[in-house]
Amino acid sequence: MSDDGNHAMQKPTWRFEYNLNTLILIGGVMLGLVGWGVMLQEVRGSLAVHDEAIAELRSDVAELVATDRLAEPQVADLRWRVTALEAAAKSVSEAQRELAKAQQDMERTIGALASDVRVTREVVQRIDRQLGDEPARGKR
Repeated sequence: MSDDGNHAMQKPTWRFEYNLNTLILIGGVMLGLVGWGVMLQEVRGSLAVHDEAIAELRSDVAELVATDRLAEPQVADLRWRVTALEAAAKSVSEAQRELAKAQQDMERTIGALASDVRVTREVVQRIDRQLGDEPARGKR
């Protein structure tokens, strides 16, 4: 109420006061923006490093592809040689198996012949004893 008794509205006066919560909030936002800026700079720096690494890898891969193209005829020649050696080794292995089988057959035949010779000698000795033909032995 005014002095004269009227109720007149008055414009409020502006009071500029520092509020601790406002200062903390403004400081946090500022630190957040600075941190975001630092992080963005780190990311851009890392991207530059990765771009350089990717460029190096691309040049290395291009070099390897060129080397591979140059080495392809040599590799084909080596493949042919390896295939030929495998075929030769297979035929040698088969020949060795056949030789081993032939040797076993020959050993069996010799064993059978030795057995037959022993039996024949025993038969001849029996016949000699029965006939009493001792001088026939001396002629041999």
